[in-house]
Amino acid sequence: MEHREELELDALAMNAELSDLLNDFGCTEDTLLIDEVLDLPDLELLLPSEDLGDELLDSLLPDAANEENRVSAMECEEGGEGLTVSVDGSSSLAVEEQERELVAREVKFLEAQRDFLQFRAEATANGLQFEDWENEGKREVEKEKKRLEMATRQQTMLVNAMNLHKKSIGDLHRLMLQASPLMHYRMTLMTPMESFIRLGKNPAERRRKLLEMRDEKLDTVRRFVAAQTRGIDPTREFFYVDTFERFGKFYTVDFSVSLVNSVTVDEVAEVIQDQFVVPRDGVSRLLGCVTNRTYYDGMVDTFLHARTVERMDLPERSCVGRSFLVQESNAVFYLKKFDASELDGSDGGQLGEQGDLTVMMSDFVDVDELHPYHGSRVRKDISVGITLRRHVGPDGAESVVMRRFSFVKHHLGRRTTRPEVVNTISTRVLLWGQAVRLCIAERRRQKRDAPKRIWNTHTFPRRPPSVTPTSPQPRTACAGADQLI
Repeated sequence: MEHREELELDALAMNAELSDLLNDFGCTEDTLLIDEVLDLPDLELLLPSEDLGDELLDSLLPDAANEENRVSAMECEEGGEGLTVSVDGSSSLAVEEQERELVAREVKFLEAQRDFLQFRAEATANGLQFEDWENEGKREVEKEKKRLEMATRQQTMLVNAMNLHKKSIGDLHRLMLQASPLMHYRMTLMTPMESFIRLGKNPAERRRKLLEMRDEKLDTVRRFVAAQTRGIDPTREFFYVDTFERFGKFYTVDFSVSLVNSVTVDEVAEVIQDQFVVPRDGVSRLLGCVTNRTYYDGMVDTFLHARTVERMDLPERSCVGRSFLVQESNAVFYLKKFDASELDGSDGGQLGEQGDLTVMMSDFVDVDELHPYHGSRVRKDISVGITLRRHVGPDGAESVVMRRFSFVKHHLGRRTTRPEVVNTISTRVLLWGQAVRLCIAERRRQKRDAPKRIWNTHTFPRRPPSVTPTSPQPRTACAGADQLI
């Protein structure tokens, strides 16, 4: 009886330890186990099948079932005591050891369950965190892709901008090379085509001086125009204009390279020459000027010295007193054809240019003792150089390459330089090239409609160099020269 009481006390003590263990297992530190208690794995998945005995399985039953089994066992023991006079002490110790072993294994099982559930909860939490990390990584990848695309676009834009800047710098460099002399003339206020011309009263001396400077001036114009137009494609029209005022003088610069189609060099040369040798030429008429020329001396296809007086109408809003402006120019016109054998690489010839080179130029007389300038008129100093050469295109079409550089200076003096007057003066100069084109087109039409009709030109008879000319008389063009286009 005492032995059974001791056994019951031991069992109660073990139940108390087990209940404490279970109470500890249900503490706040193991809150995750409460939610996962229904997901407990099968015992067969945690322990080998050979270790699962009847006693271990019975120990896993609920407490009520265990209590019933324990009560039945105790009753059986009481019945056995009634039948058996004595109980072997060694068998009771074995049962006690088995119960302790069961409790120990149960503790291990519960610890394994706790570790499993904790591991599963951590794995679940880590899985969610990993998913968040993965989504965050994807978002970062997308951001990086967008940044890379933006950087690529910016780099492409920078490369394009750099290429465009390089091209602009190259074009600007070429333009500076071409226009640097033009800009230089803003400071020097003159061109290489100009030279100081002073004519006395002796007619023979006047002609001799004009003929002596002819070849040198034409060669200078040829080289100067070639240097300015070197590298410029004649098939692409190029022009440069500039206007400025210095020391009471108004300057106009007009530099152009153009291709005149379906004409010959002689036709273009005749139209330009008519502006100097015809009193009422088509170019002046198109520019809105009434021109009157007085010829002093000249030789056919060599040179021509003349005074030109132009009446230029002014806009009504700029009129104070007279509604027109009278300009006067005293200039010498030179003409020469350079044979193709005389030309070299310095003449700036481009692909497609063939044949002889026609050079024309005009320079103003600084001092003319025989025919001085009139103070009541606006003095107009003209320095212009023109080169003409035949051009054959890839398709065999013939045309003429015309290169022109003009430097015109108006002596306004103390006159009021109203903007309207200055604009009217510069516009007449800048529209010269377009007026020449229109005159060439009109000339072709006249040839087609009336082949016998030609423009009247004023020429001088050829004279031997040894013959001293008589005193020149101011003359105008021959009859019919005032016929308009």
